[in-house]
Amino acid sequence: MKNNNYFFNFILIVLSYLVSSYIITLFFSDYISIRELSLLQIPFFLLPAIYLSKHNNISNKINFRLDIKSILGILWGMAGLSLFFYGWEVLQNSVSQNFLSDFLSGLREESEQLQYQLEYNNHNTIFEYIKIILFVSIVPAICEEFLFRGYLLQSIISKNENKKIKSVLLSAFLFSFVHFNFISMVPIFIMGIYLAMLAISTENLLIPIVFHATNNLITIISINYNHLSEIKIIENTYIGVILFFIGLLVMYFSYKTTTSKKYLYSNKL
Repeated sequence: MKNNNYFFNFILIVLSYLVSSYIITLFFSDYISIRELSLLQIPFFLLPAIYLSKHNNISNKINFRLDIKSILGILWGMAGLSLFFYGWEVLQNSVSQNFLSDFLSGLREESEQLQYQLEYNNHNTIFEYIKIILFVSIVPAICEEFLFRGYLLQSIISKNENKKIKSVLLSAFLFSFVHFNFISMVPIFIMGIYLAMLAISTENLLIPIVFHATNNLITIISINYNHLSEIKIIENTYIGVILFFIGLLVMYFSYKTTTSKKYLYSNKL
């Protein structure tokens, strides 16, 4: 399969994963939990992405030597993303009270129930926590980064060499769309842009993998510890807008901190 068929390959990969997940859920739901379905990403996301990348001479570098600058950048990025998510939650809460209240409330409730099923430790055991971290944090981060920031993003860039911004936006849109979470589509889209920028500028897929896994882990912690997840949402649209943009600025600062100046000057987005 040649690189000019990357979009067809991507659609085929995603459809295969969705159909397999549906079939397993339909016939084996009594034996396999919804969070364990993430293991399907290994044969349907990770392995095809690695094979297609090698077949099309796409480099997915993994450098396990993270310097202090990269670690600080990731921490700053998490802080910015948290502010952005909270600002988005405030805006969403304000909109749902004024427009399409029942519709948005229903979507939010479904999204929260699914997230609860995925990430809540019903048995409250160490082994269960390990399973949740593996299935919900680590496996999806590795598989999705190899597919979206590895194979897909690099394939788009190879066809749009002088249009990196367009490539970043397209890969981020597909990343958010494939999550099939309408209520969180904008935050996931912004996160997709940030991860794509990190992948391009650092030339090290490990950095977006670590960021992605850390974000998933923070969500797991907040859901399993109610005093963190039940923080009162401020009902002020203006504060929501301010937090929204402050979060974006902090994420941009973390991006500049993490990336190499030498690379930035020669490979600007």
